[in-house]
Amino acid sequence: MALAHFQRTFTDASGNIKPGLSVTVRRESDNGLAALFADAGSVTPKSNPFNTDANGYGDFYAVNERYRIQATDIDWRDEDLISQPDLAASLAAISTNTSDISTNTSDILERAELSGGPLANFTAMPQVGGDPIVESGSNADGEWTRWADGKQTCESPQTAMSFSAAFDINFSWDYPAAFISTPTVVPILVYTAYYFRYRTTASTLQYVRSISTTGATIGLASDSAWSTADAAGDPMQGLASGRWK
Repeated sequence: MALAHFQRTFTDASGNIKPGLSVTVRRESDNGLAALFADAGSVTPKSNPFNTDANGYGDFYAVNERYRIQATDIDWRDEDLISQPDLAASLAAISTNTSDISTNTSDILERAELSGGPLANFTAMPQVGGDPIVESGSNADGEWTRWADGKQTCESPQTAMSFSAAFDINFSWDYPAAFISTPTVVPILVYTAYYFRYRTTASTLQYVRSISTTGATIGLASDSAWSTADAAGDPMQGLASGRWK
């Protein structure tokens, strides 16, 4: 069985690489030390703990499972490692016989379950759960979708926050499309870099405030634990749901 591959450059909270860092890998299921290997074929065992190289890089191979990865100032939980499918087997399953490919327009439309055959009319909007989408789009503030029944959803890009005070780092989001009434807004902290301060500060609270029909403020609150450097940790994102008519 092919093993899953974990690889990462280990850094501190300021982004500095951590050469020679001792890293321990445990199974989440029983907290036991995981069996690590230096190769995908499980030929060469790898020590656990192991040390990162001169560039702060560390990697290992292990069976598909959920792991906990620990080091100084690092405690990454629920790391799901899954091996990549065998590419050769996947490619072998794809037919290369050109006779299997139809070039008949009516046959193609029939297989796509489009009524009307070669005269199919595409003026009707696509539907989700029976409700047709009447408009969708995107701009610098994110993406939006509008349904015929009046529902509208908006999604912000992943956005870096700004330091407001020791108890508050946030960003202001202008929706990509306005709502007719105040929507429901959900904050999402996106762990792109697993910033340890967000994970280890006990009083961290994701919040949304100043919600209006055109925008909201999204951020992280703490018990006066933030410094200016913390604003450059992981980004946040917003989801809004409400009505456009």
